[in-house]
Amino acid sequence: MGCLYISAKESRFVRQLDEWCKAGHVAEWCDARPHKISAPGVWSPLPVEQEARWYVGRPHMGSLVQCMLSEQKGITVRQGDVFDVNHGPPTGWVVATHLTTDAEDEDEEEPDIESHLYEHLIVATPVDDAAAFLERKVLDRALGRGRYKDFVKERISVAFVFEAGLDLPFGFAALTFDGSPVTVAIDETSRRAAGEEGAGGKGGGGQVCSRGEEVWVVQSATGWARRALDEEWELEAMGNALLDAFAAGLSRSASEMPAVRAREVVIWPYGDMDYEVDGGCVWDAELGLAMAGDWAYNGRLEGAWLSGVAAAQRVLDARSVDEVGH
Repeated sequence: MGCLYISAKESRFVRQLDEWCKAGHVAEWCDARPHKISAPGVWSPLPVEQEARWYVGRPHMGSLVQCMLSEQKGITVRQGDVFDVNHGPPTGWVVATHLTTDAEDEDEEEPDIESHLYEHLIVATPVDDAAAFLERKVLDRALGRGRYKDFVKERISVAFVFEAGLDLPFGFAALTFDGSPVTVAIDETSRRAAGEEGAGGKGGGGQVCSRGEEVWVVQSATGWARRALDEEWELEAMGNALLDAFAAGLSRSASEMPAVRAREVVIWPYGDMDYEVDGGCVWDAELGLAMAGDWAYNGRLEGAWLSGVAAAQRVLDARSVDEVGH
């Protein structure tokens, strides 16, 4: 329930999406048929120009990242847990990691530790995660004092496994009317089937559900999530409230919805799209620090890609200046 679909508006990402499509990394989600629910039981298709391209990873969203990694050249990939990041001029950035090991008994063997020195550092994580290894003074300098919290806006997402299909004319719906705790509803069964069929499979959602069942993912508004978390709601209560709100958006009562066989409630600490950073990324030339992610652009996968490109360009430009200076 992370990135559920891919859409493109900006011309550079449109071209990138075309390349991924030609390479077989993504497949079109034809059954998305995006709609807007403007009032309970009142829905209509979204304008084509508003969301013209709808794709999913092939055969799943994780495949897209794996394919991209396999295509990277000239990059050494190290996997491990970063536990310490320090900047000390004139040496630059020192990054210490616990490396991933294949030890059978991790309790008996200490994890390997490596430290590496870098002139420039790109942090491509949510701000909340970056706060775990970047010093507060560095974040305050890069984002503005105390502003790191501005980029942490929770949503509650719930996946419902219904015993029968909902018989709706869309696979994606944006609930836009006032008072609805639910902002987005996605037919997960249809979405996963699109990726599997695009990869030559039979579709049907794989292990998502059994025949006849249908999985929908609903996401809450950030304000509603904040109130529920502040009031310390139980996960079950959050799930029940969002199920009722989803049913209300369809102008149905809870008893008119198919029985729910299973559900999963997830709290996302970074789930909004109403923020943007000038230039598409955070850049501190003196520190040689770039921070990038969907949070710095528009909250979408497209924004994450564009932000990463912006951060990479900042580093390349800085290196060019250094080379000229030497």
